Amino acid sequence: MSRTNLLVFAFLLLVTFNCQDDGSKATVSFGKSNNHLEILENSLPDIVSSYGPALFLSQPLSRDLAVNIESSGVAVYGKDFTFPKPFIIPKGETVLSLGLQFINDDVEEFDEAAKLRITSVDDQHVRIDTLSNNFLIKNDDAADLQVTIYWIVAGDHSIDNIDMDIYLWRESSPGSGIFEIVSKVVNRTNPPIGFEGVFVSGLDKDGLYGLSYVYQKGATDNFSFVVTFRPYGSATINGSKSDLVFTPTYKLANINSGEVTIREQFFTKKGFEFGNVTAIVVPPSGS
Repeated sequence: MSRTNLLVFAFLLLVTFNCQDDGSKATVSFGKSNNHLEILENSLPDIVSSYGPALFLSQPLSRDLAVNIESSGVAVYGKDFTFPKPFIIPKGETVLSLGLQFINDDVEEFDEAAKLRITSVDDQHVRIDTLSNNFLIKNDDAADLQVTIYWIVAGDHSIDNIDMDIYLWRESSPGSGIFEIVSKVVNRTNPPIGFEGVFVSGLDKDGLYGLSYVYQKGATDNFSFVVTFRPYGSATINGSKSDLVFTPTYKLANINSGEVTIREQFFTKKGFEFGNVTAIVVPPSGS
């Protein structure tokens, strides 16, 4: 083989190796940090549309990657939820929310679970992580009051990876000042989903309730989030069927450091009447 042909062969071999190597070290996965998510079926539509989980690429690619995802479980694709098929990860991107959209059928039913798994990609050099993603659609059609917190602009991802939790408490006996946890919503997703919600049934125990809005993670000072009280069915909030909305502001000092959570807002419940909703008192530190 002549020197010229040898150089041409070496060049072609190098080009072929580099082309094949573009994705040879890349792996696409759901990631361990968000492999179990929960959502309330009646959550606000503009928030649901940006809902996770996220797909991860271990390194960026020089072209778009088409990812085929299959679902299984009680929750059915096209009936209870949708997402793009195939899902496209644009070139240069390494993390992208799947953007699940949930379909509220207004039917009284049990909670519905589903599992997502990656079945194939359109690049044979990209490896597929076998870790599946599980999520649960919690039926809240029987909810009479839903309290939701959210901290994203519609259609945008969470700001600075802020993560918040919401705790619901009830006074153990009238006038005791001692509160017990009724429920709490704590999702550890990456990126955070941008909202949380708890609900109360009119059939639950009457009395004084408290709420904690916990600044669990973030790097943003003086950020405002939205708290919405939403009555359903025959329930009322402060004597009205209309939503009640608050916009408190947290500082970095409000990030919780693992200490006991602070009840920042209260309301009373008597049957399907929810009232005496107090203003949100933001503490100087903690949450």
